[in-house]
Amino acid sequence: MSKEEILKNIFLSVFIVTAVAHIVLFVSNPYGIQMNVYFAQLGDMFADFFNIVRYSADKNPYYLTEVGDMTRNYLPICYLMVYPFSRLSDCYKGDLTACWNTHIAMLSAFYFLALSVLFLFVSIYFLAKKFNVKIRYWIIPVFSGMMFFSVERANLIIIVVAMICMFVAFYDSEVKWQRYMAAFMLAFAAAIKVYPVVFGILLIRDRRWREIAISAVTCLALVFLPFFFFEGGIGRLSQLFLDVNVSSAAYGSPQNPTIRFGMGYILYQLLAEGHSAEKVLAFSNLADTCVHIAAAICFLVAVFIKDKRVSFALIVYGLIFIPDNSQIYGALYLMPLYIILMADIDEYIKPVQALMLTYFLLIWTPLQRSE
Repeated sequence: MSKEEILKNIFLSVFIVTAVAHIVLFVSNPYGIQMNVYFAQLGDMFADFFNIVRYSADKNPYYLTEVGDMTRNYLPICYLMVYPFSRLSDCYKGDLTACWNTHIAMLSAFYFLALSVLFLFVSIYFLAKKFNVKIRYWIIPVFSGMMFFSVERANLIIIVVAMICMFVAFYDSEVKWQRYMAAFMLAFAAAIKVYPVVFGILLIRDRRWREIAISAVTCLALVFLPFFFFEGGIGRLSQLFLDVNVSSAAYGSPQNPTIRFGMGYILYQLLAEGHSAEKVLAFSNLADTCVHIAAAICFLVAVFIKDKRVSFALIVYGLIFIPDNSQIYGALYLMPLYIILMADIDEYIKPVQALMLTYFLLIWTPLQRSE
């Protein structure tokens, strides 16, 4: 057994120990610190799914309002995807409490999640097969804390990450239909969450112009055509922009007391006590600006750097810190990078392999270590 294989097995063993410790501690005290792996300690369960189903129920997700609605900031394809669920029960015309108290609504959330997770399993399988990563390694992120968090939210990011994995697995395939399928997956992911469009850098660096054209046209169609299914049609585009702006201002503030990515948010939480709010906020906003500049540099370098693995890493790390209002589930974008890095390690990566595995262990383990 090689040194690399031994190191990976140590990583696997430690993850299993921490995961088992999480389960034991959770069972012994269900309302203790281990509950923190879930948003608001399950106080807002499946809300990301229920909200978009509720808003699609009357086919008017972008109802007109001058002040905007920060919760209705999804592109129309998201509402169209879940619209069939809204036909199952009248509870979707009510509030979240009505959904939580209705069996058919909870069952629909379960089916949605089951299909989403199954799709993710399949996509990771194909990606792991491409890079010859053994199942005992690629199964780890599926049982990670951020995966549990994403499932509890029932967020569309599970589907988006699955599409990204499918894209990375097949975008450079020698089989034409697989490359076109990958281009479609990229387009669909970008139409749902927008930010995955940066993975198109992989197509640019390989000069795959036909796939770029297919992906661009498909993405534009998926972004704009669903507007016509809902009330107001394309005329509601301005309302969507208003809602997104309101959402970014509300959720993207470093002062927002929820678990989110972003250097500004982290610094605000660290410095909030003992300093004036104005100075802390100004410093946090400056940190956010620096991170965005760094992300732009990552994307630019990713286009020209020779090694595809490094290019992909730059894309992912640039991506996860850009969205101001991304919650902890944004770290799921690391999943395809983890699979790629668990392949045979190149010579120049070996010196930092232990550091990389330690990083992913801290990211993936569901064990909660502080209040």
